[in-house]
Amino acid sequence: MDIHNQITYDGSVTREGKKLEAFTLKLSTKEDPKARIKIKKAIGKGQAYFDNQAGWLVLSTLTDRTDVEGTAEGHAYSTKCEQTITLKLVDGN
Repeated sequence: MDIHNQITYDGSVTREGKKLEAFTLKLSTKEDPKARIKIKKAIGKGQAYFDNQAGWLVLSTLTDRTDVEGTAEGHAYSTKCEQTITLKLVDGN
């Protein structure tokens, strides 16, 4: 399976009184025809905010949904998984 991450710059925004650079995140996959499982759907989307002045990522959120089908020992199965990953810079004080 090939996983492709696309990051698009959306411009400057103000969040919590700070000027940040905003990005849209998109995740897509391409199925490997030789794989024993079939990826029926795999999509991901999210946002990221970068503080140019401080030089670090302030917040990143990515929600990923994957639908999979396959067989194991003659039994068919299907599964759906959705997860959200959030990274946030917190004040260490």
